[in-house]
Amino acid sequence: MKLFAHNPRLFAKNSNQPRLCAQDSEIPMSERNIVFTNATKLLEYVPLLKSGQNGLDKFTWLIGTTYLWNALLYLLIEVRYRKTGPEVDNSWEVIGRVFSYYPEIFQEFGGAVYSALGTWTLEVWDTCAAASEREGLGYPSTPDYINALRQCRRPSDRPSSAAQNGIADPAHPTRNPFLHDMTQSQLPDQNNSTIDTSAPYNVPDLLSLEMDQNEWVQWEQIMLEQVGFN
Repeated sequence: MKLFAHNPRLFAKNSNQPRLCAQDSEIPMSERNIVFTNATKLLEYVPLLKSGQNGLDKFTWLIGTTYLWNALLYLLIEVRYRKTGPEVDNSWEVIGRVFSYYPEIFQEFGGAVYSALGTWTLEVWDTCAAASEREGLGYPSTPDYINALRQCRRPSDRPSSAAQNGIADPAHPTRNPFLHDMTQSQLPDQNNSTIDTSAPYNVPDLLSLEMDQNEWVQWEQIMLEQVGFN
């Protein structure tokens, strides 16, 4: 409740309001810290519940994906703002652990919501990696899941990139090194016709989403409309 009471949409502007000239919206740092801390904490619960350890699997209904992906979106917004540091490094690990339970994110046609989240994750990673180099920290080691996301979003490059990076075709997630520990029951049904991929979503960059109330409305709409998103 604290996370959603302080969510970044509260600071977005309507399209008829003047936009800021600065690179970031005027969100107080105290608000950002609340969002960053609580989004991280909520996402850290996902592996605990999904792994089924200590009988916690009976509580997985508490992390419906609408709630889950909003928490992830808020975290990505805050990681993009912070860019570097130990907390950011931890965030990338948390995101990777969450994605390991949702292999749809690595499919080329997994649906508008998964496509948007994958695109934003790559956008934020590139922003953070560039900032790390500018600060003299060097280019960070790229997580396997970032390589896997690039693979499924650049199908024309797949044969050469897969050979160079050792990443298998994301259309076959059981062969993807990042997903190799998943059981067959965790993998999506390739014949599942409940995922709606017919409605394209023109994914805005993350800063545009953060600042524009209309973009938030559109984001919430695609989460509601994506058939089979559970």
